[in-house]
Amino acid sequence: MFRYRRIGLLVLVILAILVAAVMAQLKNDDNIYTFNNQHKRGQVDEEQWPLADTETHLPSDSAERAKRLARGKKYDKPKLVVEPNADYGQSMLNDHWFLSIPALPTAQSNVIVIGDVISSQAYLSNNKEGVYSEFGLQVERVLKDDKHIIAIGNTIDVEREGGRVRQSSGRITRYSINGQNMPLVGKRYLFFLTCADPEQAFHIITGFELRAGKVFPLDEAGDKFDLYKGMDETAFFDSVKEAARNP
Repeated sequence: MFRYRRIGLLVLVILAILVAAVMAQLKNDDNIYTFNNQHKRGQVDEEQWPLADTETHLPSDSAERAKRLARGKKYDKPKLVVEPNADYGQSMLNDHWFLSIPALPTAQSNVIVIGDVISSQAYLSNNKEGVYSEFGLQVERVLKDDKHIIAIGNTIDVEREGGRVRQSSGRITRYSINGQNMPLVGKRYLFFLTCADPEQAFHIITGFELRAGKVFPLDEAGDKFDLYKGMDETAFFDSVKEAARNP
């Protein structure tokens, strides 16, 4: 009887050692995954987020100056407030923007276009309390245009709140809204856009990168946009058109 107890105890000890080893490995794998994910995210952020400089002055050209003043005014009362002497690397606003839109926000969009991002630049608002990023989009295809103002081949400006700000000290702080990423120059996208004022750039509701015939969501909102991740480009366009017909 004593012998069986010893065997049973030995089995329990072995099992405990195995469980501890497995848990340690899982923890190590998780740490590796987390590190790689953070490293990758850091690289993407560095590439994606346009940069504004607190020392930059308004353009000398009167038309460009008027345009910048009109667009900067929109962000004088921002969701994201720029700290003039921030001593941190990033500031993220937790906002539930994605709850009010479907994965394909066709009804919420004045314009749905496909095109290549050819430029990017971040700007401070007129009072320097807000930051926003603008992108030049060369239009390849128009899927929706309520105001009939978009021409294929033309370049339009699209924007969203956020960006990186370099202070006079040289420190750079990234301001973002949770789940909202920035498009990359040189990449092709389908954008869902709104524009209430012709003096303003088109505002990005959300978008999808088009790469090698597949679709990849620009933004993160749980699994909402991931429904279309990896979908064939042509099938995705059909889904957008169907959603536009039956929002």
